[in-house]
Amino acid sequence: MKLFGNLRVIKQMWPLLKSAKGHLVMIGGGTARTPERHLSLVSAVNGGIAALSKSIAEQGLLDDVHVNLVQPRTIQTSRRRKPMQKLAAQEGMDYAAYLLEAPQR
Repeated sequence: MKLFGNLRVIKQMWPLLKSAKGHLVMIGGGTARTPERHLSLVSAVNGGIAALSKSIAEQGLLDDVHVNLVQPRTIQTSRRRKPMQKLAAQEGMDYAAYLLEAPQR
């Protein structure tokens, strides 16, 4: 849904972006740059969004639409906390140390 949702919105809105010489900001994820073994699918989807943004940006050069991709690192939400606590335990680390161990987390 994350990848194809972006594509559907872009296809629908491109004529308006083109006529307004607008700006498109896409949001991906840091795992596109630094894939993690326990997040293989998420990393692949984020990599797909990065590739999509690059190809859309090339079209944007032709259509005078400015395209950017933002790839934030992991945002510590309550939804992410529990799986990350589990991963920390599997690594034999406490949660705080696990978060500090790798900058992309």
